[in-house]
Amino acid sequence: MSARQGMATPINPNELFQNPLTLDPEIVEVLKKNNLHCRFVNYKKLAANDGIDEHYFTPLRRSQLKEMGYAKMDTHSFLQGNDVEGYFRRGDLILCVRPVEINEKHKAYLKQENERLSTKKANRKHASAISEMLRDRGMSNEHSQVTSGYEDEGDEDAE
Repeated sequence: MSARQGMATPINPNELFQNPLTLDPEIVEVLKKNNLHCRFVNYKKLAANDGIDEHYFTPLRRSQLKEMGYAKMDTHSFLQGNDVEGYFRRGDLILCVRPVEINEKHKAYLKQENERLSTKKANRKHASAISEMLRDRGMSNEHSQVTSGYEDEGDEDAE
């Protein structure tokens, strides 16, 4: 008899302890079917901006979810949200949605900005390396100047 045969099967902690922001998988499926992307947004910040999120997420009410075809609606369940106004709340966070198309455009924009900024940073590093090389060779900056970011200024006409 091996040592493993006498041991109990290990318990997966993910089965016992859920993340407080976990939604019922059926809710996530209903939102996907309706082409909506969900995210929890700070309720206080949303209220301070008159209900307008900076990334165009709008609060989701349980009644809206019921209209989308989600039949299982337990108002006392933690996973369903327990706000008297009908929102899905987790502490000071509230469940909000926006169309998947807008979400994909936002992701593409963030990726584009990340690439642009990393290129700009690489250009600065290259320019500083050239400047350092000139200093090492005894050439002063009076007679030569390395300009960083030149590509960023002239690329607007090329696009």
